[in-house]
Amino acid sequence: ETLRKGIQASVVSDQRICSDIPNVYRTGGYLMGPYTALAYGGLMDYRSVSGLSRPALLLADRSVLCDAAFVCKLMDCSVAGLNDMIR
Repeated sequence: ETLRKGIQASVVSDQRICSDIPNVYRTGGYLMGPYTALAYGGLMDYRSVSGLSRPALLLADRSVLCDAAFVCKLMDCSVAGLNDMIR
């Protein structure tokens, strides 16, 4: 029962991932790929449910360039433009 209190599940839609990637870049300057955006969405859900807002560390499991076509479409940029955003 104690373990269950510390676990929270979240479902993050494709639509939310597609909106979080450009929104986070626009507001925080951080460029995420879809898998990192998935984890970010889960974190935001956890914070919403728990009321906690302390700092968190999200580790990207792969480079945003691995999903360049997807991210470029969301960010309305070319791969070269994406490379410039990363630098």
